[in-house]
Amino acid sequence: MSIDPPVPAIPVATVPDVKVWLQGAILANVTREPGYGLVVCLDDPGPQKPEDIIAVTHVHRKTEVYQMVGTMGAGSILETYDLHVLVSVFRGGPDQSWPYRRAWSLAGIVESVVRSDPTCGGFVIQAHPRDSSDTSLWEPGRKGRVVEVEIIIQVMAQI
Repeated sequence: MSIDPPVPAIPVATVPDVKVWLQGAILANVTREPGYGLVVCLDDPGPQKPEDIIAVTHVHRKTEVYQMVGTMGAGSILETYDLHVLVSVFRGGPDQSWPYRRAWSLAGIVESVVRSDPTCGGFVIQAHPRDSSDTSLWEPGRKGRVVEVEIIIQVMAQI
C-alpha cells in the first residue's frame, strides 16, 4: 500500500483578503459626519442601522487556467471578479440634495482607496472602479431620503 504525499497548499481565492483589506482601507480614510452614525462593514451591517453605511458586499468571480508549468507552478489560475460595495445614506427632512452629496462623497472615498493602491495591499495584480450607479427613495415613513450608490470594483489576480 502506497501513501501519497500531501497535496501542497494552493491559494484558492484572493476574495477574503481583498474584502478585509478594502474594509480596513475605507475605515482609515472615511470620517463620520457630526451628529450622524457611520459603519463600514462586510456584507450586511446587522442590527446597526446608522445613517451612513458602507458595505463591502458580494462578489461574482471567474477563474481560468493561467499556467500549467513555470514560475507560478502547476495549476496556476487567473482569477477575475467584480466586487460590489454599497453606500447607503439616510438624511431626515425635505432636503434631497444633502443625502445625494454625502452618498457620492462616500462613494468617492471608496473609489479613491482602490485607485490609490490598485494592488489592494499587494493581494492582486490590478483592481479599479468599473461601474457605479445610484438610487434614491423616500424612507418608508417618509421622514427623509435614502440614497444608495453601488460601486463595482473589477479585480484581477494570479493564484
